[in-house]
Amino acid sequence: MSSSDPPEFGLLHALLSRDVATDKAEVKRLLHRHQEHLLRTLESTPSADRQGGAPAKQPAFPALAANATPAADPAVHAASTLLQIDERAATQMVQQLKGDAYNDAQALASTTAATPAAGQALLVAELALLRHAHEQRCLLLRCVHQLLCLAYDANAELHTVACGQVALLMEVRAPPPEDPLLPSASLRSASRANPRPRMLRLRCLPSLLRSSTCLPPPQGRLAERIVNLIPTLEKPTSAEVRARLPARLREDVGKAGDSSNAAALWLEEVDKALALHASRERCEALGLLLLLRYMPLHHSSEPETLAPLSDLLDNSAGTPSGELYLMLAGREGSTIAALLGSIGPLLAPRAPAATAALAAWDQRSEQLATLVLMAAMHGEEGSGGGGWGGEEGSGGGGEGGGGEC
Repeated sequence: MSSSDPPEFGLLHALLSRDVATDKAEVKRLLHRHQEHLLRTLESTPSADRQGGAPAKQPAFPALAANATPAADPAVHAASTLLQIDERAATQMVQQLKGDAYNDAQALASTTAATPAAGQALLVAELALLRHAHEQRCLLLRCVHQLLCLAYDANAELHTVACGQVALLMEVRAPPPEDPLLPSASLRSASRANPRPRMLRLRCLPSLLRSSTCLPPPQGRLAERIVNLIPTLEKPTSAEVRARLPARLREDVGKAGDSSNAAALWLEEVDKALALHASRERCEALGLLLLLRYMPLHHSSEPETLAPLSDLLDNSAGTPSGELYLMLAGREGSTIAALLGSIGPLLAPRAPAATAALAAWDQRSEQLATLVLMAAMHGEEGSGGGGWGGEEGSGGGGEGGGGEC
């Protein structure tokens, strides 16, 4: 992908949501193009796919380096400073904004504001860019969310495609050929002449994940990354907001006794926007984590109809598979200690929110964090020695563990 090609998270999400068989080729193309972004979601620094000397790869929204050379294009430089992302990502954001709000994108190139009205117009353009970047970040998380829903819906048109991508994100490895969860020997023999039966294996993703013969995935898979991501989705500090201040306003910072100071107004508006965006992104990430923790325990062909709270409180949906839970939620550390360290602060009392909208999203964060924790505790109990159904629940044969291939 060249630096001039913007990410197509909106297009990918729209195609996954539409779930039409004729879109398979385009969906596959976009999934291949953005596989590294789907794994890293909102991470801000390069990381390897797995441990063991693998090369580090860039996320979709890499952070601006402290010693980065300012971009030559004034609009890109302004976007890079405001969003605190590197020049390549800032270039993509400006190009995307031109398609949605051309005048706002053009206004970003202005380095001075001769009048208060001009300054207000620049602030409007900067807030539009912040909203656009926030929407792109949320769309990336929603693409992963939709992939998981399709992978657990055997009737979805894009089910096979989604299963293949989720397997890559989870580093799932298929059981050996003698495993009874795989197709029969005759079907495996036919697969050597016809590649189609291999695709049938991918349709069995829930059962493959459930199998006790699956190898544990390495650290660095999606679920662990989301757990580590959530604590970073906090509103910037005052110093971090000031670092985003455009050059035209920096000389005004610190002027006392003037409540109408342009820099002070800019800092106030941008701080409110960033706080709201961080809270919303945290909810998106928590929703994805809830799906990762909850769906393996209550596999359903209609994931959008799940009632998480009622099912978590009342295990009436069937016997969850402890092996499946361990595969997705973490075999290396099967306790909830790491998860609690990540979402625990969200359950603690918080300072009063500056706006009603922020208060509502913060409350939603607390609710989602509670559900994630309940799902993790539910799964931990289910994975420990047959607590949810004896040998059947822990060995992978339970009715509610993964469904039929």
